[in-house]
Amino acid sequence: MLLFLDGHLTQVADTDEENIRQWLEHTRASVAVNAVGLNQYLLARTGATGGLRDAVDAVVMAKLSAVRPQNSIPRTANARRAARITQQWVRQFADDARVPEPVRSRAAQLLEAWVG
Repeated sequence: MLLFLDGHLTQVADTDEENIRQWLEHTRASVAVNAVGLNQYLLARTGATGGLRDAVDAVVMAKLSAVRPQNSIPRTANARRAARITQQWVRQFADDARVPEPVRSRAAQLLEAWVG
């Protein structure tokens, strides 16, 4: 069972699709692009089946689609730090073999377009 607590999924025993649905709602509602951590995503994906697994993948694809790769080096230190954090977040999805190919491919495309 998965437990949704404070915005995160935690594996307790077998699957619990209601908790995954709550996690999906919470993640969709978040305005942060990198609101989906890799481990949370993989945990939700493991506990989900069929259409719910597709919904988990779709929420990650939506967050990745919201990323705008840096096409120039940011001017301020804070902007460079934010860009670095986002780039590292995207790289996690691109580099992890446990992530399905369509998600990895989208993340890799973003990284190819990144400058700096």
